Amino acid sequence: MGWRVSFIIVSSSASIEDRELLQRLDFRTPMPIAPEPFEITCNPPEGQVFIGAFNGCVLICAQEIAYESMQYDVAPTEQILSEIYPDTEIASFWLLSGTNSWGYSIVKNGQKIRLRAGNVQELDGLEMESGTPLPEEEELFAHSILTEGGSRRYKLDGDTDYEYEEEQVGENFVFEVAARYLGCRFDGCDELLFETELRGYSYERESDSELHSKTKPTSQRSWWKFW
Repeated sequence: MGWRVSFIIVSSSASIEDRELLQRLDFRTPMPIAPEPFEITCNPPEGQVFIGAFNGCVLICAQEIAYESMQYDVAPTEQILSEIYPDTEIASFWLLSGTNSWGYSIVKNGQKIRLRAGNVQELDGLEMESGTPLPEEEELFAHSILTEGGSRRYKLDGDTDYEYEEEQVGENFVFEVAARYLGCRFDGCDELLFETELRGYSYERESDSELHSKTKPTSQRSWWKFW
């Protein structure tokens, strides 16, 4: 199946009232709507946000919320969540597997400790990368080789006859890094996908451009067009 996801995982079980959290994140005038399973909420419709918990972590799902974090600077949402949940990791995940667009960003105490994002438009499939590789990435890296040009080629699932390019394995990295917090790959976890319901709200929110103007980021994202 083609995956479309936009969600944030907060590696904390600390309790904060939904409305307070939504207000801090500038989700204006939230109105309750019907809860939905993660299968639906991992890519919610525009104007809807879902909040829940799984494996001792907080889940926040909204259409643009993770995409904002795909930059070298700490995004406003990442900064706010770091203040609400200190001394823990804030992990944002973005994936459009139909166009091989993907990314994940991890922040702790207002510092970006890991970022990787890519798409098919880039020559080597990798748009941006910073920070130290995570243990969850190492197995995939172990099945790759570096070309003379510095890009990676991967051999996966015992297939020694075909080499996958960076953008083709982006979703694999998203699944594995998300499992760092969820305790399972969400692409095959029925307990998360179908049995875990998240509380839903409709909302109004400040525009993405206005949010970014508050922090004056120094890097730009050339793959915005995939949104």
